This record gives sequence, structure tokens and C-alpha cells, in this order.
Amino acid sequence: MPYFYVNPENINGPVFNLAGEEAAHLRRVLRYRIGDRIFLFDGLGNLLHAEISAMSKESVSGKILEAAHQPRLPCSIVLCFAMPARKAFDDILERGTAAGVSLFQPLITSRSQETKIDWNSRIPRMRQILISSCKQCGRAMLPEIMAPLPFDNALLHFQASATNGSSGFIAAFDGIPLSSAMAAAADSVNASKIFLFVGPEGGFAAEELSQACKAGLISINLGPYVLRAEEACFYASLALINSIGGSLIKI
Repeated sequence: MPYFYVNPENINGPVFNLAGEEAAHLRRVLRYRIGDRIFLFDGLGNLLHAEISAMSKESVSGKILEAAHQPRLPCSIVLCFAMPARKAFDDILERGTAAGVSLFQPLITSRSQETKIDWNSRIPRMRQILISSCKQCGRAMLPEIMAPLPFDNALLHFQASATNGSSGFIAAFDGIPLSSAMAAAADSVNASKIFLFVGPEGGFAAEELSQACKAGLISINLGPYVLRAEEACFYASLALINSIGGSLIKI
């Protein structure tokens, strides 16, 4: 059963209204009709079972029959990743959303593949990737994505959060085994956030790793094989989510 994204602003009590691409896909491609029942999510963690009551060329509306709130993970996962090429960037957003990442924080590092971008022009596409990934995997909470930060600034953000109990890891070839790190993560479920830093192709520079360790990040090794940046982000994120007992529900 496909899911459709409804902007929370377009929910008024028990009534919903879909417009734009979501309405067009429902009506023209999937050929839904008045009286059909559909599943919606609002990006705030709510899964909605609804029935279509009206359709036009521009919109689809109806009534909400049942609502369930998808439980949150024990803590938020913040994925801090070095800016890769555009295709890899899109893959990180798509796979990270499916893995349960709460916030994406792109980094500008000494080895970043892409540093000069028109960020505002890319926001609509990035948001659509997040929505599409949520629809595909059945996730009701849209993750956040922040504008790129220099590596040093991201470390300062982590340190500020660490004063409130947050913990953090950074991928490095000489780090501790991933299994040991995940055991530590399982003990951190009372933290509000867990930060995960993943570098570019070739990894972080030695100076950056030194800064990270001084800031309190734990170095972790992702295994014996070389991973693409997007693969490393997904693999580490999923391992971290599983270690803290992540689970989702559907209605």
C-alpha cells in the first residue's frame, strides 16, 4: 500500500487536502477514485488512514478515519558527513532516511569533493528525496537537513550538545571495532542525540581526526574493506540505529 505525504498545514481536524504532485500521482498514475482508502503521513510522526471524498484536477480531499503516532527512536541520530559529489549526496539522504537518521549535517572538510554549491536552489530537490524515501520505507517523521558547516564548527556543535549528555563517533581506519562502538551506543540511549561523523573518500585528514578526538568523539572502524562515502554513511547509521533498538510501526 503506497503512502502519500500531506503537509500538516493541509490537515484541518478530520479533513485532509492533497495538492500538487502528490494529488496528481494519486489521481492520474494510481487511478484512485472517490471512496477509496489511502495511507498518509504528515512528516511529524503521524500515520493516517483516510478515505477520499472529493477529487479535482488540482487536489484530492477526504476524511481521516484513523491515526497512529509512530514511536520515536530512543535518541536522535545526527549524521555529519563530508560533502560528496551530487549523486552520492542524494544517495546519503535517501538511504539515511530509511536507516532512521534524524538530522543530516553536511560538512566542509579538507577533502570534500564539493564545497561551492547554490544551497538554496537544491533545497526543493533534497526535500523531495526525503519525502520519497519516507514513503518508500514507511517512515512518518521527516528528517531535517542543515546547510553545510565547516568541520571545526560541527565539532563545536557536538561539544555544546555533549554538555547535555550527547555522545559521538567518527569513522577512522584506526578506530575501535564497530561492534565495540555499538555496545557503547547501546549504553547511550538516555542521551538526547548521538552524533556520527563520516568522512569523504579517503577518510578524514589526520589533523581533523586529532581535533575530533580532542573534542570527545570516539573513533570507530567500519571494517576491513574500503567503502564509498554513501555506503559508509548508510552502514554506520544502520548499525547505530539497530544498536539502540530502533523500531517502526505501520497501520
